Amino acid sequence: MTLTNGIVCAEMRTWENLDGRKTVAEFVKLDKDMVYLKLGSGREGKVALKQLSIADQDYVAQKTVKPTPVSPQLEVQPIPAKKTIEAPKTWPNDDGMNIPSDVMKPWIYAPGVACKMEDVFWDPSGKKLWENATFSTNGLTFFGSYSTTKMTYTKGKERHGIVNLEGRFILGGDSNLPLPEGTIAIGEPGDNGLIAFSKKVGEAELWGYINLKGAIVIDAKWHYATRFSNGLAAVSLEKAGYLSDYFGGFYITGKYVYIDEKGNEEVSGGWQVARPFFDGHAAVCLPREVPSKSNEPNRWALVKKDGKLFVPGDFQERMFEFRDGRLVTKTAIYDSDGKIIFTAPEPYNIFDCDDASGVCILSGGAGLPSRLVHRKSGRCYGPLLDFKIIWPFSEGLACVSVDGKSYGFIDRTGKIVIQPKFAHPYDYKNGYINVRNNELDKSELWNRQGEKFSE
Repeated sequence: MTLTNGIVCAEMRTWENLDGRKTVAEFVKLDKDMVYLKLGSGREGKVALKQLSIADQDYVAQKTVKPTPVSPQLEVQPIPAKKTIEAPKTWPNDDGMNIPSDVMKPWIYAPGVACKMEDVFWDPSGKKLWENATFSTNGLTFFGSYSTTKMTYTKGKERHGIVNLEGRFILGGDSNLPLPEGTIAIGEPGDNGLIAFSKKVGEAELWGYINLKGAIVIDAKWHYATRFSNGLAAVSLEKAGYLSDYFGGFYITGKYVYIDEKGNEEVSGGWQVARPFFDGHAAVCLPREVPSKSNEPNRWALVKKDGKLFVPGDFQERMFEFRDGRLVTKTAIYDSDGKIIFTAPEPYNIFDCDDASGVCILSGGAGLPSRLVHRKSGRCYGPLLDFKIIWPFSEGLACVSVDGKSYGFIDRTGKIVIQPKFAHPYDYKNGYINVRNNELDKSELWNRQGEKFSE
């Protein structure tokens, strides 16, 4: 056995080695594997521990075992109780049941909004628009009197085009006006009538802009191009990738700048993502500080037309937009001067609407009631909303669930207008709810009154 250094002991005893030789001595110490002994004459000697008898080795072990230290009696600290998270006793800027007048107005769709099931297109009320269309797509959103069809192809020919309110191609498709030769894809039309398009240039796929006649207005020379808004469009100087957003979607990444309607660079920046301008502001995602770190938090801000960043508070991890003179972050609503008009109480977050409904949702997570917040005035209003799940408003309705299994919709007053009955509505856009009927193994379309209108 291996023992630590021993302690002094004054006791004469008889020791015996493995050869049977005996001597009378007292134990002095154990140093490593050597036992030091003091004879009766006063002279000291040493012997290897392993050369002693088993009885002597046990004796040395008893003498050299250190006593177990006595632990002090510590006062047992009670485990702190888990902090109970409660809803605010008073809500900020609370207007109670006084509903803002502008959210009482019916939701009005732009003319020509259309959704498709099989070969029939429908308007948001469930009225048939066109049958036996010459193209195939899931839905169209019109800008003015026409819609781009970047996900639409003429049946059997796979060609992009522009469709008017009657469901006929006015450019590309089966119209008499062709798209530029070699066109690979087209984007959404801008508010100035220009449409982004891409084509092969050498080995690269580059983007430029055409007008409604199919004429090239700005040559294809960027790696990606977005739609024009407020006179500017974001284009990427580098090959694009993808960035996931807060709600599970994605953005096309690159190195973005903004150009004017002649193709000249107007706002420089080199942003990772750049969104269209609204009210003179555009949401941009700054490049990562360490490019190789994919788990680095996103840093979203707003940029003005003069190139200056507008960032009330801190950079945001999710995309936000400046609309109708307001900026909504997770924790506050700001006006155009950067002044806070509403602050979320802890642990609540603010979820901006996905549309122009003007209603935000103040949510504290599971187990806490939610409130509606008027985006323009920054005031809470309406009833407490006791839902397990609540999504941001889209086209005047917000998807909710009481039990996390069945889903319905509330309007901008907080009233349930479609009782929770859908297993999971996976799309609400262009005035219709797209749900999957698992029993029939098919998709169904429902309008905002909760009425099925597709066969």
